[in-house]
Amino acid sequence: MAQDTLQNLILLLIAVMIFASIIVAKPAALVNQLNDLQEKIFPWKEYGGETVLSTSSSTFAENVVIKYDLPSKTNVKFTIINSSKIIVGYKDFGEQKKGSYEYSWDGKNNGGQELIDGSYTINLTTKDGSFLIDVNKRTFVLLEITPNPFTTWTDVKFILYKEAEPIVHIYDDKKTLVESWTLKNRDVGRELYVRFGEVWAYKNPVEAVQPGTYFIQLTTPAYKSPQVPVIKSS
Repeated sequence: MAQDTLQNLILLLIAVMIFASIIVAKPAALVNQLNDLQEKIFPWKEYGGETVLSTSSSTFAENVVIKYDLPSKTNVKFTIINSSKIIVGYKDFGEQKKGSYEYSWDGKNNGGQELIDGSYTINLTTKDGSFLIDVNKRTFVLLEITPNPFTTWTDVKFILYKEAEPIVHIYDDKKTLVESWTLKNRDVGRELYVRFGEVWAYKNPVEAVQPGTYFIQLTTPAYKSPQVPVIKSS
C-alpha cells in the first residue's frame, strides 16, 4: 500500500516536470525522457509489450535482416547455430534501451568466412530469455540434369542467387575426377545451364566421351551439390 502511494506520487511528479518543460522540449525528447525516468525509478517494472523477433525474409543469399523489439532495457546477444547444432557466429550488442532494432547477418562466421548453404537458427538472448528464428541461406541451386540417360548431350541446369564462379566436376564410374572447369560471368537470378556429353571440354587433342556412367557435381565457396549420376548411352 505504501509502495503504491509512493509510486503514484513519483508519477505525478514526473507528469508535472514534463508539463513544465513542454514549451521548450520536443515531443520525441519528452517520450525518451519519460522512458528513461521510468526505468530508473521502477527498474523492476515492465512497461508493456513483449520481445518480438522477425526477419526480412526466411530465405536469403547476401544477407538477412533480423528485426527485434525490446520491451525494456536489456543486454542483447545473437548466436548463429547451424543444422548440426554448432554455434558458427555471434554478435554481442551489450546493453540496449527499450525500442525497435535491426541486426543484419551476412551469412559469414566471425572470421569473415562464407558459410555453406543450408538452414541456420538465429538465437536472440535477453534478460527475458531466448528467442529463436530459422533462416535458410541459399546462394546456388542445382535444378536438374536432363536428358538422363543421353546419347549426345545432357544439360546441367542451375540458378545462382549470388555472384559466384561455379566449378563443374566430372567423375567416372569409380568416382575418380576426370575433368573440371570454371563457369565465369554467369547471370544471377535466372535459370542457366552447361552442357556435357559429346567431347571432353579441355582434352587436347579432342577426345570423345565414351558411353558409361558419370557423376556430375557443381560447387561454389558456399555450395556443394551431390554427385549426380548420369548415363551416356551408346
